[in-house]
Amino acid sequence: MPLGPKHPPALKKITVGHLHQICSVMLRRCYDALIPDGGFPLLEFLSQRNLLVLFREVLRRFERDVIEVASLQEQQEMYLRIMILIYRFDFTMVDQELLDEIRNTYMRLSIGDPKSILLYDGVELLEGLRYQLFLTDDIAVTVPMLDEAIDRYEKRTNTNGSPTTKYLAHCARAQYWFYTKYDPDNVERSYRQAEQYVGQITIPLYQNEVQLFPLRYADIEYVRGNFSKAYALFSSYFSSPEFYPVFEYNSYYLIRFVELAICNNDYATARRVLKKELANTYYIVPSYVAVQVSIMNALVELFTGGSEGIRHIELAFDYNSKKNYQLFSDIRCRLVECASYILLRDFKHSRILINRCKQILRGRKLGVNVYSVGNLFTVLSTLMDCCELQKPLAGEALERYKKYAVKEYGPYGLMLIYVKEKLGITLSEY
Repeated sequence: MPLGPKHPPALKKITVGHLHQICSVMLRRCYDALIPDGGFPLLEFLSQRNLLVLFREVLRRFERDVIEVASLQEQQEMYLRIMILIYRFDFTMVDQELLDEIRNTYMRLSIGDPKSILLYDGVELLEGLRYQLFLTDDIAVTVPMLDEAIDRYEKRTNTNGSPTTKYLAHCARAQYWFYTKYDPDNVERSYRQAEQYVGQITIPLYQNEVQLFPLRYADIEYVRGNFSKAYALFSSYFSSPEFYPVFEYNSYYLIRFVELAICNNDYATARRVLKKELANTYYIVPSYVAVQVSIMNALVELFTGGSEGIRHIELAFDYNSKKNYQLFSDIRCRLVECASYILLRDFKHSRILINRCKQILRGRKLGVNVYSVGNLFTVLSTLMDCCELQKPLAGEALERYKKYAVKEYGPYGLMLIYVKEKLGITLSEY
């Protein structure tokens, strides 16, 4: 079938089938230029960039050309690596149908092989932990369920495990402490326990994570509120040829670097990273990264008195919608939005935003006092009251402010201090 009249004259004699063939050839040449070796490096490249459709196409060809002729052990190793790559897509882009297919294939290949099943369970636990936490509809049920699952796996791997499964267990526990309890001491202890097995890991994707440990420990300093120390470490790694590739392919640490730049008042560096390293490929599809980049841009605008903050928040809401929605991102968007309107002295609209956020949390069986970041809305509401009544912060309101306007809440805690100062509110200890 030829192309229609709306296409350029030079293409009118080309059939759709012929055009698809031309595109296929061009795509393969692009792959050859970017990742000459193809295979797993190409799959990893596509996973890092959230290019799901291309990932599926390359995977099918890889299965046909490589996996089908491999030995049983090689097939197990390959499918386990593929499962990890699928999980490492943006949370909202994980292809559940493809993931289930790979899981089932691996389990079929591992019948009667308890060691391979233990390895699979560890990968599933570690890689699926954040996925479950960020997409759950009931965090109050999910957190204890994950705690019990990690406990069971730790017992199994302590009895029959290998260095790799023990590594997976400790890393899963570290992420549990980080994402559910925000407990830096236990996070560090779990990562220290995991690090001792790095040289004995059998899964290639985890073997390459040795460079992540210095960044993990720097990240822990951020959680502790040691912003200067954490920023110095991140800055040294960011400028190092050895570590820069880790940043280049790991948006989490790039975003953390931006947060630390904001917390250390280095807005020029924050803007540079946002406009260079984080500005291009992540906006190809709506993603978790795009939401965080928009929030960081809004924070820079807020702290520097810029006029584009609300526009960036609107972008963040657009990215964080429908199948891409995450409560974690939504609440942070609303925090920055509320603070932005308070600085514009639009208290009426700010209170509407706060009430809307409370309704969202109640709908998730949470309240502002249960969901920790939600307490920051209460502080913002109190700051507006003090400003309107021209009274200082005192009593319980002051204690609440001191509890949440702290470094442990990163730029959001510092945002409370900034809003207080801009509104001219004083503190009364009496």
